[in-house]
Amino acid sequence: MLEKEERKKTAIVEFRISATIYLRHKRIACFFRAVDIAYPCSFYSVLNGGYHMTAQNQLVSHFLSHRNVTIELAEKISREHYDYKPAETSMSAQELVKHIVYSFLMFANVINDGNGSAIQNKPKEEAETDLVKLAEACTEKTTDILSQLTEEQLNREIDLTASFGRKVTGAALLQLAMEHEIHHKGNLFVYVREMGHTELPFYQQKS
Repeated sequence: MLEKEERKKTAIVEFRISATIYLRHKRIACFFRAVDIAYPCSFYSVLNGGYHMTAQNQLVSHFLSHRNVTIELAEKISREHYDYKPAETSMSAQELVKHIVYSFLMFANVINDGNGSAIQNKPKEEAETDLVKLAEACTEKTTDILSQLTEEQLNREIDLTASFGRKVTGAALLQLAMEHEIHHKGNLFVYVREMGHTELPFYQQKS
């Protein structure tokens, strides 16, 4: 029992370490490998201790606990600040919000479809120019997909060799999507603060 607990602790440490290095192409493989080895029961195991009938609802709830904060930050960006960049090489505020919401939708489509075609054919951008309305529209689409994902889809291997250099499970890709959202949401906090806002939300919405 003690040995099992030690293995579990080690797996969690490996998982957290891998989550910090996923941004570079070669290191993405390390992230996926750590997730697949440490958490063979998928992303649901991390959140809930196992897959069960309400897993979809809990997954959506976890996603929205971060996405709603992203939207709240977007609400603070006035149109005159849409092109704001903290540095010349940075994405503009508008580009950053779009990158966040479209990326998660893309990953959700990949998991749902079971192939990487959604990466090559990224989701069609909304005609909406208002950042908040655009974010809400993407959030609704993403939520619809997440709420219907099955255990089979999460455990299914997806061939993403062309994009990430290896095959990955839907669960590992879902975890990457969540870490990606959190990472760039942190960027967005900096943008909004630089715009002069001091009343900012907590990084995660509490239920």
